[in-house]
Amino acid sequence: MSLIKYTRPQIGNFGIFFDIDGVILRGKSLIPAAKDAIAKLMNRDKTEFLVPILFCTNGFGLKQVKAEILSKLLEIEISPQQLVMSQSPLEMMTSYHDKCCLISGPEHDGGSIQVAKNLGFTNIVTIDEVRAAFPYLDWVDRNRWNKQEVVNDPNFPRIDAVVLLGEPIRWETNLQLIIDVIVSNGQPDNDNNNNNNDDVIKQLPVIAVNLDLQWMAKATSPRFGHGAFLLCLETLYKKISGLDLQYSALIGKPSIVTYQYSKDLLENSAREMGVQSMKRIYAIGDNPLTDVYGSNIFNNYLAEEKKSEKTFSTDDVSIEHCSSILVCTGVYQPEDDVMNDRKSPIGSEVDHGHRDLPYDSQLTTADFVVHDVNDAIEKICKLENWHPRD
Repeated sequence: MSLIKYTRPQIGNFGIFFDIDGVILRGKSLIPAAKDAIAKLMNRDKTEFLVPILFCTNGFGLKQVKAEILSKLLEIEISPQQLVMSQSPLEMMTSYHDKCCLISGPEHDGGSIQVAKNLGFTNIVTIDEVRAAFPYLDWVDRNRWNKQEVVNDPNFPRIDAVVLLGEPIRWETNLQLIIDVIVSNGQPDNDNNNNNNDDVIKQLPVIAVNLDLQWMAKATSPRFGHGAFLLCLETLYKKISGLDLQYSALIGKPSIVTYQYSKDLLENSAREMGVQSMKRIYAIGDNPLTDVYGSNIFNNYLAEEKKSEKTFSTDDVSIEHCSSILVCTGVYQPEDDVMNDRKSPIGSEVDHGHRDLPYDSQLTTADFVVHDVNDAIEKICKLENWHPRD
């Protein structure tokens, strides 16, 4: 009787960042190509990955909730540690964790308050709490007006910073109250709304997460994202105060902060998998002004970092190059004459990026354009000459 001997599949010496919306999912539905694409990166029984990967998304929510959604749809086990959500790098911003922070954001997948607590914020104020403390500030919806005379809460704490985690449900309420908080330097009952130069210089810190103007859900065209809300906020603030809204930090793709954070996680994952050397990663996304722009900025950063190294590094698991791969199943919809696997001849024709990220068509031009995520994985395997099951 002969026994068939199976050798351990070859571990890939490269890494992959996957976007989720428009690459893996459309809304809550799986893009058909995603299941086969992910399976190509796993062992035969789909119990472990053979390549270091991260799902790096501008989506909002608790990592555990998103991991459960992906696990169910892909029919494999996705760990929360394999996810970088839009807000994840805020874990590192510990100087704000004990400050009194006004939190604005969505209510799905755990909700803004629980997400903020999980990030380490301990002194949280909500939009609803500001509404209750200052009942005459929110004035658009007359059905929400108080039926009798009310007074402001004299004991309401001064707000030290504003943290914008994603697009809220009631834009008119959040826009009004956030601007009230900023122009009053954290004291909405203060009548001296930035009437002197000292207040202007000391604008309240504002941190924004997820800069996407649009994102791809179930509709046939992209929907407004948090970038659209931020554009409204910036425009209103400028019109009211005469000043540009200043951000203390911008978090989420294409911010370099998010890529640095993700790089450290992926390198640690590679070491835990026993990867001997990893110098290259591939970033797969559907949005030229988020995924491609961010990947190319990150690749430029890696090149500068390598050039400026003063000492020789003995760490072979240290990413030095990032290639951008653009798929056509989300925000990006190519013209008929754009062929698969061709480098995009132009970047995004319209600047949908954030005000503080200068537009450059070269930065929105992907290294490779493919139809879907399965084609992206096949392209990577070919470039890496990686065939683990042969």
